[in-house]
Amino acid sequence: MASVALLTNVFERLGAIGGVDRLTDTRAWVRQAPSEQVKPLPGEAVCSWVYEVDNAGVVPLNALEAARACARSVVLSLVIALVFVGMLAPFALELLMSHELNRLEERAQLLQRQVAELEAQEAQLLSPGQLRMYGQQLGLGQPAPGRMATLQGTTRPILARTP
Repeated sequence: MASVALLTNVFERLGAIGGVDRLTDTRAWVRQAPSEQVKPLPGEAVCSWVYEVDNAGVVPLNALEAARACARSVVLSLVIALVFVGMLAPFALELLMSHELNRLEERAQLLQRQVAELEAQEAQLLSPGQLRMYGQQLGLGQPAPGRMATLQGTTRPILARTP
């Protein structure tokens, strides 16, 4: 900070009338100012000058103009945010949909494996050897030829009734 203040002071002296001569005169480096205008900076051997700011040229906004300016900035911020979200939304949706599609494909493969396993179990259970074994366990078997009876059905057609 001290070097910046020193450079500023050097450039001020060079730009003044008698530039190099005033630069060599060490008495010109010391400014006399009232104590209320000089503030020492903390931790530095440099003082900064305190100037009064003339606010005569500043025109305050009335309440309506301030409200309009605030509303314009809020609306502009919202529009920018919506445009940004609108630009990112397709990418986010594509990412979500690809994740969902991968999950559904994995689920379909799992279900196809389960169907194949269940069909194999069904084929094993319905095999003639397996059915014969279950029949023997339950005491079922081929009837003797004398135990078979032929049933005579009716010859007239049966009509179904619908309610």
